[in-house]
Amino acid sequence: MKNDDLARIFYERGMKHRYNRQFDSAIVDFTKAIALRPEYTWAYVARGHAYAYKKDFPEAFADQEKAIRPEPSAVTYTGRAIDLTEAGAFERAIADLNEALRVNGKYFYALLARGDAYLKMHEFAKAEADYRAALEVQPDNQSAKDGVEKARAHKVD
Repeated sequence: MKNDDLARIFYERGMKHRYNRQFDSAIVDFTKAIALRPEYTWAYVARGHAYAYKKDFPEAFADQEKAIRPEPSAVTYTGRAIDLTEAGAFERAIADLNEALRVNGKYFYALLARGDAYLKMHEFAKAEADYRAALEVQPDNQSAKDGVEKARAHKVD
């Protein structure tokens, strides 16, 4: 089996661990994927998220930097922004999400993540606008629909 194939297997298993909130196991698998394929951007992004969920922000940001440096894209900027939001660094997260949307103005996950960041910042009109823009890209997405409802409920308060 090739290193690329094996790296993908470790990455996919890491994603399952992360989905099941088994962050230490996820980190082990993402690390194995990276060892086999050091340029594996997605593994750095995913491992960064696992670290962020554990509140290990220095490691999370280090991985996101490793992802952005060789591949500054809507995906990598959004990945770092999600971790910045988790850390409470909302202004920096918004800056990264703005950059992600400059690269790809219709990137669904950047719109959703920026809506989440604005919601946490209590900027409910901006949050609702981003969730609605996300719905234009993926009209049936439940997370975006829920975001619109949350933003609207807070605007009324």
